[in-house]
Amino acid sequence: MVVLHSNDAEVLGPVRSARYSDPNILALLGQPLFGWSGANDGVVSEVLSSPWIHNVNWDRVKNSDYRRRSDRGAPHNLYTSSATLYGYATADQGVPPAQFEYLAPGASNTGALPIAGVKLSVGDTPSAWAWDSEAGWKRWQYNRRHNDETLGQVTAANVVILETTYSGGSKTPTAVTVGSGRVAVCTGGTIINGTWSRKSISDRLTLTGADGQPIRLTPGRTWVELTSGSTVQVLSTDAVAILNSSK
Repeated sequence: MVVLHSNDAEVLGPVRSARYSDPNILALLGQPLFGWSGANDGVVSEVLSSPWIHNVNWDRVKNSDYRRRSDRGAPHNLYTSSATLYGYATADQGVPPAQFEYLAPGASNTGALPIAGVKLSVGDTPSAWAWDSEAGWKRWQYNRRHNDETLGQVTAANVVILETTYSGGSKTPTAVTVGSGRVAVCTGGTIINGTWSRKSISDRLTLTGADGQPIRLTPGRTWVELTSGSTVQVLSTDAVAILNSSK
C-alpha cells in the first residue's frame, strides 16, 4: 500500500485490488482517499462499509481518472496520479494524525545498534535493505535491486518491521494490526529492537524500545513491513557488498 501525504506521484501504479487487511490499516490515516481496482465480494463489502475510507476506486470515478498502459500486461497496467485522486478530497476529511515520533536533528535512539543491512520475508517474498549514508536504506527483492521506473532504486529513511500474525489462511491472508508484537526499526544506519502496540482500530501504532523509551524515526519516507513472525536477520558488511554488486 502506497501512502502519499507530502509528496506527489505523477505516475501512480500499478493500481491493484483491495485486501481484507486494508480497512484496519487505512484507519491509521484518519479519513484517507483510497484508490483501488476492485476485489472479491467480501473485501468490497468491508471496504465500502468502513466509513473512514473515502473511496476513489477506478469504477467510482470518471473513466479518464485511471488509464490502462499498453506497455504492461493486465492486471499490472492500471495507472493514475496523486493529483487526480486529490481532486476528490473534501473539506471534512481533516488532517491525518501523526503516525510516528521523530528524532530531533542530531539526536539518536537509545539502544540503537549500527548495522550494514537486514533481510526479511513477507509471506514467500524475500527482501533486503542495505544502508547507504547518502541514499538511506536501499531495497532489494529476490536478490535483485527493487527499482522504480521513475525514481530508480527504492530507498527509505526508515524501515519499520512489525512482527504480526495473519488470519484467513493462504487464500485471504489478513494482517493483524491491532494488538502487540515485536518490532525492529531501521533508521540512520542503526537498528532498534522493541515492541509495537495498538489498542484499537482508532489508535495509532506505538513503538517502544527495549529500554521503555519511544522509538523515534528520521523524518522522511518510511516503509512498514508486516512479517509473519520473526524473519529479520542482520546482514554483515560482506553480505551487503554482495547485494551492491548485483543488478
